[in-house]
Amino acid sequence: SQLDSIEKLYKSEILLKTFHSILGEEVYPWQENNERIRIIIPNDDDVVTTGAYKLTRTIPLHQDNFFFRSAYLKDIPSYTAWIPLMKINSSIGGITILKNSHKRLLEHFYLDNQMLGIPPNNNYREDWINQGAYPVIGSIHDNENDPELLRSDYSPGDVVIMHNLMAHKGLTNNSNLIRISADFRYQAKGTPTFWRSKKTLEFANQFRTKVTSELDNMGIKGQLKDKILWGKGGLAVEGPSDTGKSIKSIIAEKLASIS
Repeated sequence: SQLDSIEKLYKSEILLKTFHSILGEEVYPWQENNERIRIIIPNDDDVVTTGAYKLTRTIPLHQDNFFFRSAYLKDIPSYTAWIPLMKINSSIGGITILKNSHKRLLEHFYLDNQMLGIPPNNNYREDWINQGAYPVIGSIHDNENDPELLRSDYSPGDVVIMHNLMAHKGLTNNSNLIRISADFRYQAKGTPTFWRSKKTLEFANQFRTKVTSELDNMGIKGQLKDKILWGKGGLAVEGPSDTGKSIKSIIAEKLASIS
């Protein structure tokens, strides 16, 4: 996760100049960029892993703002550069973007700590709710029909730059090749920061694993679990305590505020 070539890529002069032009300010690359390489193997079955998360071979429709927001929903103006590290055609998949989705934070659904993401249409939304899924936060996407998703074929040297409210997803890899890409995050220096911008991806994953394990130990499940993790002021949003409080005591405080 600390390859020199990855650091050289996300700190490359052309990328930093591009973001300086977009932001009009000096650029701050997030620390976790060192670990932001995605390797997607063929097909879309779930990959069974240890710990709190089940990895999938496709990434559901989502907005980065959902994961990288302040506890009080104030905007943290970050951007993502998605970069293909190989030729990617329609069979290999790549990234697709939901047209006109950048205007507000949309509903993101969770079901027992597994992200379902943004429902592609109202039928999906109703089905998810019937299954017990919880719309953690955000506005309803007014779309009765399937949304317009935009994609392209990609080659090394291409870059897709997205504001953190642009909804996007990874497509299924239907080829016999392993798909490799990178997604790096940037913002203007001196603007409000999200706690993960100064932490490694490994640190963030370990923290969420500890929180999830503690919730399991306390017998907290379902929608309440998802709300404590991802709702307004949720632990995954606020991050680790800087006052030395234990995870268990913070969860108890959240429970009291919710009830």
